[in-house]
Amino acid sequence: LSREYITHFEDLSNELTYEIFEFLDYFHVYEAFFNLNQRFHSLLTNSTLPIRINISSISKSTLQRYYADIITSNKHRINLLNLSNLFMYDDRVFPLFHPMSKFHRLETLMLNNIESDCLKNILNQLTSLSFLSSLTISIIDEIRDANPIYYQVFHLPALKYCKLSLKKCFTNEPLLIATVKYSPIEYLILDNNIYVHQLNSFLSYVPHLRRLSFHSLCHSCTDQRKIWKNHLIHLTHLSLEMVSIEFDQFEQLVINLLPSVEVLRISGDAKYIDANRWKQLILSHLPKLRIFDILLEFYIGNDDN
Repeated sequence: LSREYITHFEDLSNELTYEIFEFLDYFHVYEAFFNLNQRFHSLLTNSTLPIRINISSISKSTLQRYYADIITSNKHRINLLNLSNLFMYDDRVFPLFHPMSKFHRLETLMLNNIESDCLKNILNQLTSLSFLSSLTISIIDEIRDANPIYYQVFHLPALKYCKLSLKKCFTNEPLLIATVKYSPIEYLILDNNIYVHQLNSFLSYVPHLRRLSFHSLCHSCTDQRKIWKNHLIHLTHLSLEMVSIEFDQFEQLVINLLPSVEVLRISGDAKYIDANRWKQLILSHLPKLRIFDILLEFYIGNDDN
């Protein structure tokens, strides 16, 4: 006689249940199990395991319930916090970051759709987080001066990865040259305008860079040839989207800053179509280059004559 075994989810051990939860968004775990029965309620409230919190498009009432039931009492467990819901930045309703020191296991922080004033208040507190190694910021409002944000980010003690999207940024003034304290950042993505004359001081804060991406490196009228001081000796991967930059300016950047680049990806215009000049530049100043991708955009007009 055959005997049929039926296994229910509730029959699984606590250890196996926790392993399954790791594959799910924690909000979905909360919605499905928090009020299911006493056992699952206890599994969620009494655990010491790290959790990842992603908060995006949920209603304010649901967010208030989730905040009260899970987030307020489990800040010490959160190792990833991904925010894109505007409600979460309202301190009057969700005092999430007060005190910031309770997030002592936080390793990854993503602040999307945040206003610049709110961001500055949060950044002031992040230096207390000794394990914060990854930071992503996307600002939704106009910001006239990004330098205070750069200064705050560069002073975070454990940061290794940083992506900044300050797309409505109009900063033209360079930072002060770093002389004493430097950032540990190794992977930096800047998704907003930065001008060539700002590079020298900007890069002086990040001497440990291994990967760098500028999504909008813009032309500068200031001559940089005599003031380059930084050599990014650890930089192996570089991606540049260039806006109206002359080949001469780009060439000086390569000669003075990029002795160790192995992977170079750039986009530019017709000024960069000179194959012989590229050959000379690569052979003379990029000895470690092994991958080179270039995207050129230019227009060919119709000659009616």
